[in-house]
Amino acid sequence: MEVSVTGPVASPSAAWRCVSETDLLLRLAGSPPVRLRWAEDADGEVVPTGVMLGPAGLRHQFVDRSLSWVQGRFLRFVRQVTGPLLQEIHFDAQLVDHGSGVRPELKLRVVPRIRGFGGFVRLYTRGVRNGWARELERLDAEATTNDLARRPIDMTAAAALTRWTDRGGRPALRARVEAWMRQAPARALHDLRPLALARGWGEAGDGSLDAILDDLVEAVAAGVLDLRWVVSCPRCTATISSTESLSGLRETARCPACGAVHSVDLVRTVEVVFRAPGWMGASEPSCPAVAAWWSDVVAAALLPPGDEAELPLDLVPGSYRLVAGAGAESLDGRLIVVDGGPEAARWSPGGGDVRLGRGVLVLSNPAGRHHFVRVVRDTPATPRLSAFSMLTRPRFQRRLGGQAPAPDVVLEVGDATVLFSDFTDSTEYVTRVGDRVAVERIRHRLGAVAARIQAHGGARVKTLGDGLMALFATPGGAMRAALDLLDSPVCGHPGEPQLRIGLSRGPILTEHTDAAGLDCLGATVARGALAVYQAPPRSVRWTESVQSDLTVQRILRDRAVPARRDEDGLFVLSFAER
Repeated sequence: MEVSVTGPVASPSAAWRCVSETDLLLRLAGSPPVRLRWAEDADGEVVPTGVMLGPAGLRHQFVDRSLSWVQGRFLRFVRQVTGPLLQEIHFDAQLVDHGSGVRPELKLRVVPRIRGFGGFVRLYTRGVRNGWARELERLDAEATTNDLARRPIDMTAAAALTRWTDRGGRPALRARVEAWMRQAPARALHDLRPLALARGWGEAGDGSLDAILDDLVEAVAAGVLDLRWVVSCPRCTATISSTESLSGLRETARCPACGAVHSVDLVRTVEVVFRAPGWMGASEPSCPAVAAWWSDVVAAALLPPGDEAELPLDLVPGSYRLVAGAGAESLDGRLIVVDGGPEAARWSPGGGDVRLGRGVLVLSNPAGRHHFVRVVRDTPATPRLSAFSMLTRPRFQRRLGGQAPAPDVVLEVGDATVLFSDFTDSTEYVTRVGDRVAVERIRHRLGAVAARIQAHGGARVKTLGDGLMALFATPGGAMRAALDLLDSPVCGHPGEPQLRIGLSRGPILTEHTDAAGLDCLGATVARGALAVYQAPPRSVRWTESVQSDLTVQRILRDRAVPARRDEDGLFVLSFAER
């Protein structure tokens, strides 16, 4: 029994969003949401599976026997069903080019398990057809009107928006967020990336990217948005976990979609995502077709043994990962897309690199097991804000600070810049002026150091006697802070302890401490400490890893006093003669 529905011509993005949201399509057919889970088959491959309600509301378990898609072109799957009425479900959605847009064509074929229950299945497929036709008609409406208000803003939402505005939120940004609350598709309410918001809405505000991100932090504090720490798989980009607190993160995570185990890294695998608050009543998406939520997987095919799939691709030139499936990391390869490249290419797991222009990639599986092959962007389509970048923002520290890993959990930070400050000859100074006077003066100067560090985007981790340790997301911010400090009165007058600074860049480890909340460990931290304690007074000393940063090199070119390299191989810039 089959259903065929053709929609109006629409923009490719709107049409793809509609046909790939199978959660929505099932709901329109009168079925409750399908809760997807990943399960290993007999070959060890991870495949989509779950439970759905079929005709007459009867529960049916399913597993996807085949699944393939190309973003913006087609989505197909064959679902093997175990239940009283259904045996198989075949879904085929295609976007057919039509002038400057595309026309969606949807087909559904339902294979009943028992012929005598065909009436139930016919009613079920009739409901599917009617629901899908109504939703496809909305594409035509969206193309001709901007009046897309779908959700009301209740008193709770209005109060949160007002709090945000009262705390300095930009009216133009508030208007955009309010429009998003009213109009955004259900999935967008749970997957709102702050850099995409800030960069897309920068022209609507009166500030820089940093200012808009600070506004969004205030929106979280006011209750307009929820902030989540999302762990993603660096191999296949699937979401591994989502938590409202850093204490919910663990040291390692296993990807449910490709089976790979990764270290949790606050730069490389953990990002900040906004979502609508719970009081908006938006439920967690449960779309069974993974094409809808893997924005960076441009194409995929679940290949049975001996099978192959043709994927017509029109990709931006560059490098793409070919993920071979669960337990097959050693068989991954790369797709190199080049202008004027071959119009067809063939790849199978273990086949290494393959080159393609605008054409067809044929995926084949000569092995005796399933392979879920995915074509993954090297660079995310939507810019992402790493957890570490958010943690080091001064506004986040003031408004939403206090986040730390759970006790006994040590998390990685793949790329951090550590700044150490220290005052020279402080022991002699204490002896000369007395304990109380010395402590008060040094404490005052440490406060000034911390304030300037925050002004340049750094986050103080802890105080170390007469010095402190701070973290920066970028070496450029750390170098600007160091030069600003050495140019300022806080560097020290004659007869006072003189400021010196050390910088180091590289991977670090973070853990929870009762005293500071967040502490840092590792060789990068040790190199930063060594850099400062061997630095001359009124100077900044830094490692090769800091010097290699292009922004740091540009900053140093603007300095009147050139840096030199000392006998230990570190770089030094002295302000002693200034």
